[in-house]
Amino acid sequence: IFGFILVVLLAFRFFAFLSRSETCPLTKIKESKNIHQKSARVMHLLFYIVTFLICLTGVLLYFKDDLNIAKSFVGFMKDMHKLSFWFYLFFISSHIFGVIKAETTTDKGIISEMFNGGK
Repeated sequence: IFGFILVVLLAFRFFAFLSRSETCPLTKIKESKNIHQKSARVMHLLFYIVTFLICLTGVLLYFKDDLNIAKSFVGFMKDMHKLSFWFYLFFISSHIFGVIKAETTTDKGIISEMFNGGK
């Protein structure tokens, strides 16, 4: 169930990019002012790519019998699906580390803003 919810949320996010209500990650990378911003935005783009791959492989694995997917390809998809999990662990831990680092150095109050909705 969580996987299908993730697919719907990702579809809404892509719709926001296509409808131009949200800036495309590639545009954000081009507009970056320093290497830190650029690397953070590249990681976010990578997050979208990995999330798309995990959603795609998850849906294909769920419907593998209906789609008559070869067993050798099913094994590959399972491996890709599991490998994506490790990216999420890295992404989440680096994200938490980055927020704590920003809170203690350059962006004091960033955590308060997250919990208070930017107020």
